[in-house]
Amino acid sequence: MCGGNKLICSKSDNVMGVGHIIGIVFFVAALATNIIAIATPGWLYSANAAVGLFQGLTGSTAVEIVRAAAENAAFAFSIIADVLLVVAIVAAAVASATDPVGLVEKLAGVMGILAGVSIMIGMAVYTGLRIAAVDFFLISWGYSFALGWASFCLALIGGIVALI
Repeated sequence: MCGGNKLICSKSDNVMGVGHIIGIVFFVAALATNIIAIATPGWLYSANAAVGLFQGLTGSTAVEIVRAAAENAAFAFSIIADVLLVVAIVAAAVASATDPVGLVEKLAGVMGILAGVSIMIGMAVYTGLRIAAVDFFLISWGYSFALGWASFCLALIGGIVALI
């Protein structure tokens, strides 16, 4: 693998570098948290209700919600981010096995950063359009909302790690 001397190994001699593994872990974590954020009804909470992007809960009864601009923006940018994260995961895995120059690795990093920016835009639009309700009524941000912001951080960190 490294010839006889383990101190003189080139990047192409390593099957999978630590940066690739860390980048893939961050990308997979970002993808998972973003999917959970999209699918769960915990974006906003009040005393007896929870609202998500697709459904709400009143007590223990699930109700379908009419999506407004905030929900549509968060959903659209999250889906774009999920596609970018899948591309980043595949590119990081391919780069670890076949990319001695590092171009595919850079592609993985850029896709991860773009995914983070996409999530950030969707979350920022949702936050901006819902902040008045949170401030005025007795409503608080929920766990799905927090997972959305966490996926932004994970994607951005993964992209930076993949570029380094």
